[in-house]
Amino acid sequence: MRKKNSLDRKAEGIMEVLRDYDAETVHPCHVAANALSIFDLLGELHQLGANERKLLLYASLLHDIGWVVSAKGHHKQSLKIIMEDSRLDFGERERLVIANIARYHRKSFPSEKHRHFTYLKPGDRDVVRTLAAILRLSDGMDYMHRSGIFVEDCTYDEKMVTFTCSADSVSIEEEKKIQNKSALFREVFGRLVRISWTKIPQNE
Repeated sequence: MRKKNSLDRKAEGIMEVLRDYDAETVHPCHVAANALSIFDLLGELHQLGANERKLLLYASLLHDIGWVVSAKGHHKQSLKIIMEDSRLDFGERERLVIANIARYHRKSFPSEKHRHFTYLKPGDRDVVRTLAAILRLSDGMDYMHRSGIFVEDCTYDEKMVTFTCSADSVSIEEEKKIQNKSALFREVFGRLVRISWTKIPQNE
């Protein structure tokens, strides 16, 4: 049985903002659910806590909000909206961390060449790198925006993390996208990513 993730007050507020923008909500919610599953399964590796888990949730829900401005460079538009929209109930430090995690869900890796990343304290830069790596991987798992892949479990050793994922079907394109979007994960966690596929039970 999959763990159900309830939304707190801030996450509910994020959903209201997404609806106000007429932004997609199904994909970010699915990405958030898988991202939190990955976070929970890898707790011994990343050593982050409940506060960072919330940051991952908020960033996952908001990672694609930039699409309401432009498809091209939407990750940068997501950062801009998160930094500027006062309806998002975040403190200054929280807002900056969330915006950076969302910004790095695609394209460039976190870099000190990027202005908003340099605004972060060194410890927060590490948090952004770790959570962005998880978000990228989860986003890659829903590349087709069909909400059909679910992270169920994982095992790992010094060289590889093997995620057990259930799906009704998986295309070659989806498998390639997952591997492409696992590059930051490999860098942060120092391990390759492997997916072990299982069929979704008929009663789910």
